Amino acid sequence: RELLAWLDRHPGEPRLVARIYALTGLLDRYRDNPAVVTALAEFRDRTPYPPGLEDHLTPSTDIGTLASLSGKIESLMGEGRTEEAARVALATLDMLREIAPRVIEHDSTLHDFGDVVAEVQRELVEAIEEKRQQLPDGT
Repeated sequence: RELLAWLDRHPGEPRLVARIYALTGLLDRYRDNPAVVTALAEFRDRTPYPPGLEDHLTPSTDIGTLASLSGKIESLMGEGRTEEAARVALATLDMLREIAPRVIEHDSTLHDFGDVVAEVQRELVEAIEEKRQQLPDGT
């Protein structure tokens, strides 16, 4: 946790890495929550492979789905594929935002789920934009 806080204080790649790991922490936190797993399964009945996650989601939805997704994002990071990890992270956050209302319907104690997801997404987008601005041509 201290390392991630330190990384987050440094703009560019370090902050982006910290923000991606904030998402994997979120996935690990909710991976086996029944309301989240149920809402995710309902969503995937309609959209089996959401955009950006086609090559990263397991075929079935169960308590291992979010953990597997977290592991894939971490693997991309470990391979130095930070930009791809960021794209997968954003697609994951889009999916979580989609299921947020159903999560809350299934378990009202998770009333802040959507807000937590939105905050992680906002911070990740901020880090991506910041890193993009550091590139010589701004792309």
